[in-house]
Amino acid sequence: AVLGHDRASGAAASGRPPRGLAPGLAALLDAVAGGRSTVAELARTPAEADAALLGLAELEALALVRRAGGGRYVVSGERGATARGQASDPAIVAASSNAGGP
Repeated sequence: AVLGHDRASGAAASGRPPRGLAPGLAALLDAVAGGRSTVAELARTPAEADAALLGLAELEALALVRRAGGGRYVVSGERGATARGQASDPAIVAASSNAGGP
């Protein structure tokens, strides 16, 4: 198994983000689970697109999302079916750029 894959799958299957996931990443994960699956759907500006790509890469490294065809991202495991909802503002993706702190 990939490092951390089992831990991420358990959180994904539960319908909630894993403990300790930064709020910006959790919001991004909810947006993807809610159907906003491309960078264009997640961001309005180039800066937001950069932040979305960074956040998606972090979520992919945690095995919480995976790339799909056509530039889409999908939630790994069963979390997509049990998502709490989607973030309503694409600008929340910018928060993921500060997720790691200074």
